[in-house]
Amino acid sequence: MHIRSKLISSVGAVAICIAASPAWSQVRRAVRIQSTPPGATVRVDSATAPPLGQTPLTRAMVPQGPHRLFFDLPGYVQGTLDVTVAASNPRPFALALVQGGNVYVAADVDGAPIFLDGVQVGVTPGRLNNVPPGAHIVELRMEGRQPVRETVNVTSGQLATVNVTLRPTVAPTGVVRVVVANPNGPVPADVQVSLDGTPLTGTPPSNEAVLPGTHLVQVSATGFRSTRREITVTAGQAQAVAIDLEVAAATSGSLRVIVPVAGAQAFVDGDPLTLSNGRVDRADLAPGSHTVRITAPGRESVIREVAVTAGQQQVLELADTDLRVSAARGRVRVMVPATPEAEIFINSERVAQGRYTRDDAPAGDLTVLVRAPGFNDITQQCAVSDTQACEMNVTLVRTPVAAAPPQGPRPVDIARRRAGISTFGAAPLTRGDGAFDAILGFGGMPLELRATMGFVPNNSFPGFGNFAIDGGLSIRTRFDWYEFELRSRAGWRFANDLVAVGGEVRAYGALGFRKSRGFGLVLQGNLSFHFNLGDDVQTATNQTPVGGLGAITISLNTGFEANLDNPGGFNVSLSGERDAAYSLCDNRNADNSGYTGTGCTVANTTRGFVGLVAELGLFRHLSFFAGGTLYLPFPEEIDIGDGTAAAFNPGSNRSRRPMTTDFWGASLPINLRLGITYKF
Repeated sequence: MHIRSKLISSVGAVAICIAASPAWSQVRRAVRIQSTPPGATVRVDSATAPPLGQTPLTRAMVPQGPHRLFFDLPGYVQGTLDVTVAASNPRPFALALVQGGNVYVAADVDGAPIFLDGVQVGVTPGRLNNVPPGAHIVELRMEGRQPVRETVNVTSGQLATVNVTLRPTVAPTGVVRVVVANPNGPVPADVQVSLDGTPLTGTPPSNEAVLPGTHLVQVSATGFRSTRREITVTAGQAQAVAIDLEVAAATSGSLRVIVPVAGAQAFVDGDPLTLSNGRVDRADLAPGSHTVRITAPGRESVIREVAVTAGQQQVLELADTDLRVSAARGRVRVMVPATPEAEIFINSERVAQGRYTRDDAPAGDLTVLVRAPGFNDITQQCAVSDTQACEMNVTLVRTPVAAAPPQGPRPVDIARRRAGISTFGAAPLTRGDGAFDAILGFGGMPLELRATMGFVPNNSFPGFGNFAIDGGLSIRTRFDWYEFELRSRAGWRFANDLVAVGGEVRAYGALGFRKSRGFGLVLQGNLSFHFNLGDDVQTATNQTPVGGLGAITISLNTGFEANLDNPGGFNVSLSGERDAAYSLCDNRNADNSGYTGTGCTVANTTRGFVGLVAELGLFRHLSFFAGGTLYLPFPEEIDIGDGTAAAFNPGSNRSRRPMTTDFWGASLPINLRLGITYKF
């Protein structure tokens, strides 16, 4: 009894454990899940299960027990990690993801299935993403095409390309040769042999690539029966077909018509036959009765019934008396009331102008042509008989005059040109284009206003390319000194207006409050690059959007400038203490009480320079620009006569115009400009 109670207790304990085990397995434990790199989506036990979240997960609740974690991160190969969740999980579950590569697969045929390592993944053209790094087999299979397999090495983060040609599947073929013989003589030269309707050539007629199966050979020649024979072709074998020609039984007859009347014409069953020297033959007429009608100018028609026999020729001969002279007369009326100057032609002969009437025209068919300058010709056919008149009331239609080609540039050309106008570049403005510039400067004249107009019409030199010349005037000031300038620029645009080269000449004179005068001359070469950013067609036709960026122009220039100060030795008095001819150097330093200028002997300036200007077009009429000019050589100190240099280090007249140096109080050999251009 005691043993029995123990056994019952043990069985009960086991049952309780068994019943409690599912509940134990569903106990969720907090775990940490990490990936390298972070941001991967984590799922448990299935790649399609609801996500736990994105790594790093610091407290993910996962049922206790063994599991498989799935990691998904765009650009990386899907990763898996087998884990066992225990009651305590001190260490995080971590997985380093492998960055996948991409494979682009293309073929000469679209829609071909793509297999990656034996698994279909898409059709051509297609891109395979997140492919594990390493070697893979890409295979293309398509019905009617030979399969292609290629090995591609995939690198992490890189795109590999597979481009193949799917060649048609070549079916095994056989050979067919046809031997034609004529038991009654030579084989006619016009014999024709065909296989399934396709002519065969060669001696004997042959086809070296015939698909296996049943085919039809046909042989025909004039005077012989057409022969057809069905053959069976086997792959890899030659099939010889021998055919003897059989003379065909006569199935048609012929007709000869003889009519000794000038202009006679014969009609057989309504079909016209043209007689030559009063005779015509008609072959291949079916046996039986046929209707022959004979006509001739001024004669009554003759109709005969002719019986044709197969294999025989029937002759129909008519005498001159058989075609009686017709007493019938017809009426012809051609009226052109709205165009009385129109000329009227009947059967190519001019008969009248504006109006034609005849009441005794012979029976027959007429071709009437009405013609007048500036109108389309009208040609009509009509028949005249004793019962039918030919009457026409003709209205001519004026010939449309082709519109004259438009003169001058098209609107789209004007829009493109104005979007790219550059007043500092190598491309001159063309006639009809103009621009105003307002410029602020540093290192040179602080303010400058310029106007530019094109002189040469667009495309005036077609043999020389897109060549143009423009010119303009400027005024520069430092508020106590003014310069007036005339300039002209010539240039040539090419490479679809992308590049421009040219030259420029400028001449200016100076006049200041100190009553000094001067003269300057600049010779300059230009090179520009134009980049059009706007939509020329929309801009030209005022479609939306009309505005937007016009063009960016980058211009390089170089040359030299010569300045003559106070030519002619014009004398002025600055303060009543001196009376002499003063150079630009003197003008610059005249207000310096510590310097008299007697040691400054350089009155004329010659200097080279290089420059860079960038222009940005806004809309069609507005541009902003910025640029700089570097003068060579670099500044030097000036010897003032006693072996020492000027304390203010103004720079040499050879590299710097002293009056601008004086204004800015600096000797930098650079002139910076910033301005705006209005184009019209």
